[in-house]
Amino acid sequence: MKTISIIGGGIGGLTTAIALDQREFEVQVFESAETWKPVGAGILLGENALTVFERLKIKDQILQKGWAIKGGGITDEKLKTISSLATSELVAIHRADLHQILLDNLGDAKIHLGKRFTSSQVADYGRIKAFFEDGTRVKSDILIGADGIHSQVRKQLFPNTVYRKSGQICW
Repeated sequence: MKTISIIGGGIGGLTTAIALDQREFEVQVFESAETWKPVGAGILLGENALTVFERLKIKDQILQKGWAIKGGGITDEKLKTISSLATSELVAIHRADLHQILLDNLGDAKIHLGKRFTSSQVADYGRIKAFFEDGTRVKSDILIGADGIHSQVRKQLFPNTVYRKSGQICW
């Protein structure tokens, strides 16, 4: 059985862990936070995200905690409407509620808190060895970086990545 290590226990990391666990991979998630805390604000889930959650059989739980959005719009900086949108496939949910739903549906995936990723290297037989600040070393067949915008995994693989401001805001 392939072992998969996911760096990052946010929405992307936990969703990936659920999907892989449901396909019977051995999955472990390494999160830098020492404890789970209800953080963040609202998040808007579009049709693509809801399709994923439906396939993972957790869409109904999300709909129970969230709110269906019937429409929205894109405006300029003076709030003049550029385009409007009517839909029934958008759901607003508090990030902490979505995170808890994901945690509740992890199956056999293992969570390791307080594990700050520092680097990785190819180990024996093509496996990947991940290193953490506390001295922990883990070997797996696949390493997935889901550690956010300031990803340490991405920095190691693509050290010349440059951030750019998109000039967009959402509220």
